[in-house]
Amino acid sequence: MIDKIKSKLASKKLKELNQNRQVVLKSFNNIQTIGLIYVHEEEKTEDIRQCRLFADSLKQQGKQVRSLVLVPAKTTPEKLQAKLNIDYVNLSDRSKLGIPSSYVIDSFVSEAFDLLIVASIKGNDYLSMINLQSKAKLKIGVEHRSHLNSFDLQIILNEENNLRYLLEQIEFYLKAIKTA
Repeated sequence: MIDKIKSKLASKKLKELNQNRQVVLKSFNNIQTIGLIYVHEEEKTEDIRQCRLFADSLKQQGKQVRSLVLVPAKTTPEKLQAKLNIDYVNLSDRSKLGIPSSYVIDSFVSEAFDLLIVASIKGNDYLSMINLQSKAKLKIGVEHRSHLNSFDLQIILNEENNLRYLLEQIEFYLKAIKTA
């Protein structure tokens, strides 16, 4: 019973936060700051490598990239120390309502990135909640039931598509956007 009440209160708070945001569409050349969120799963080392390569590619194109990486465990292993522009959070980083919250998360979501990319193929409630809290001007991610109305640009994938394909599609569509 208490969990249901917490869940409803958390959902209401997150919806209110997301409504106070102004969407700003920019061409890829005019995007300066990018927030990148992804999941660090030990068994998916190729996905982690793809996200890091994607972030490096964006940096080489003159973008400032800050990554927030979710470790799907109660604690973050010591080997995953914070690196320059990469912060790690885990499932214990939550408020009493169950909303993701910590110094690192609060700092990340308060930053008004020109673009926020949620690089996750599967629906992830924790990432969805971080996404909803974000002050980013444009949010991009995979279309998924749990992400309903939380992205400004949604990429539709088939079951056989992987993270690399998602990242390629995101970059393709971003470069196709032309603004006056």
